[in-house]
This record gives sequence, C-alpha cells and structure tokens, in this order.
Amino acid sequence: MFEKGISVTLLGCVATIGLMQAQSESKISTLIYETQFEEDEGYSFDADLIGQNGWIGFGGGDSFLEQSNDGSTGLVTDFLEGQGQQAYIGFVKPDHETDIEFLSLLQPLDYAPAEGSEDILRFTVSMGIIDSTNGERDNFRWSVYNTEGFRLFSLDFDNETKIISYALDDAEPLQPTGFEFDNDTFYRLRLDVDFANNKWSAYAGEVVLVSDLPVSTQNLKRDLSDIDAVWAIFKPDAPGDNYMVFDNYRIETWGDPPPPPSLLPLGRLPSGDFVIRIEGEAGGKYQVEATSDFQEWTVVEEEVEINQTGKLDWVDESGPLNATRFYRLKSL
Repeated sequence: MFEKGISVTLLGCVATIGLMQAQSESKISTLIYETQFEEDEGYSFDADLIGQNGWIGFGGGDSFLEQSNDGSTGLVTDFLEGQGQQAYIGFVKPDHETDIEFLSLLQPLDYAPAEGSEDILRFTVSMGIIDSTNGERDNFRWSVYNTEGFRLFSLDFDNETKIISYALDDAEPLQPTGFEFDNDTFYRLRLDVDFANNKWSAYAGEVVLVSDLPVSTQNLKRDLSDIDAVWAIFKPDAPGDNYMVFDNYRIETWGDPPPPPSLLPLGRLPSGDFVIRIEGEAGGKYQVEATSDFQEWTVVEEEVEINQTGKLDWVDESGPLNATRFYRLKSL
C-alpha cells in the first residue's frame, strides 16, 4: 500500500511536502484466474470436470462439450500429497466421437492486455504424466489460444519418447526443447508470455525449457482466450490409458506498480478552506487521512478517485480550524 504525506502550514499558506511511501516490490501481481479443484470451490469428485465451474471441452471437428460423462476428464485425490483433489485429462477414450484425435479441456478467460501495457502474463500449474498400462502412449500439451480462436503456441509432452517439445503458429512440426520428463513425477510448470514484445518462455521449476520464442510468427492477435490442457491421441482407435494430472492452475499478470500519487498544495480559498491537488493514475482510489502531530491520524475523506486527466483538486473544508495539518493517502 502506498502512503504519501504532505505537511501544510495554513497560516500564510506556506507548504512543505514530505514523502512517506511504503517500500513495495518492483513488480506487482494481478490475478486473472486460479483454482485448486477442491470441494470447497464447488468441484464434485464424482463427475467429469467438463461441465463444472465453467470448464468446457473441445474435441473432434468443431464441437464444444459443455457436459461430458465418459470419464476422459475428472478429479483424483492425493496425487500431490496433502493437496486434496487434482484434475486429470486422459485415461478413458472420449465416447462422443469415433475417431477423435484431440481432446482439450479449458477455462474461458478472454484477457486482453491494456493498450501500451508491458505486463507479463504468467501461467503456473503443477503437472505430471501418469504412464499407460495398455502399451499405448499419447501426447499431452498445454496450448495457448487467442480470442480469435487461433492457437498461438503449445508445449508438448510425448509420453512415448518422454521428450518435451514446442510448437508455434507456423505449421512447422514439433521442435524438441532438449529436455525430457519422467512419468509419475510432478513439475511446477510456468509459462511467461510477453504479448507486447511478442515472446514467451517456459520453465519447469527453475529449469528454462525455452526462452524468448515468438508468441506469433503470423502476426496473429496477441491476447488470451484460454490455456488448454490437451490430450493428443496417437492412435484414435487404440488410445493409451495414460493421463495428465494437474493442480494449482493459476493465471496472473506481473507488471510495474502504478506511480505513487503526488500532492501539491494550491492554497486557501476565500472561505478559508484549503485546496490540495492530487495527481496520480487515472481511476486510482485513495483515502485521505490527516494529523496535526503524527501521533493520531484521522480519516477526513473516505474515498477520492483520480479522474481521466490524472488530477483531482481536493478541498479540506476544515482548513480554517487547523493552523497546521499533515496529510497522507492510503491506496484503496
């Protein structure tokens, strides 16, 4: 929380400005979506994940699945010790299409970066690939789509070769990252997407899988519709009973904090009230507090909101009653 103080000697309208800005991190996080797939979030262990809490499926042709009961998605427990329920995709062949090659599981998000924003979109998830028992093995992916329905890029886990690869939007084959994964091992996967500068990177824990690859090579719209868990079935008529388990699904943005507001004393009105100009981020909301001794602070304005010009002239209507007063703002 930002605080900024201003001392104003009302007699003679001589003002001195002092800063009391609380130290903050260099970047701030803004949450877009997260879930741990727990019962107290409204998830039922006895049902497919498709159809719960806004999760939908996509597979075969152009068919969206708002509900499913075939067991190809759902919830499991205690694959991550002490973390309750986890989601999965795979294991059972979807029965809504005969020759389905892909099944995607997604949560619609529709995030568009603000104009001029340099914020980084960050996706994190705990994930592991559970091996097949029937001798057939498939691929599992995380795919990023824009709001026009185009796939921007994917990170692929081949359960046959154990190779981790990536695919861009250039129609080229999967490209190996040089890393492999182990079955029944959980990784903390992270994707950092810089829409403004058209690049993305992927990490498994602290290991850099890929770095600064293009979000789009085709000048596609750079925003986010959804980040899909994908089951890519190698043999549609003989899928493996392998599956991907995942948890702690989180999407957020990381960016620079807005600049702290500035306070500028403008002087006293004929009524004796004192005017202070607050300059800051358009739309920023603050509470105004005042003190005469720095011992006890009193709220003198519950909420002020900076307008689109980035300025607000605030009037202290108790000005004539205070020879000396100090002010600070608390961010709301």
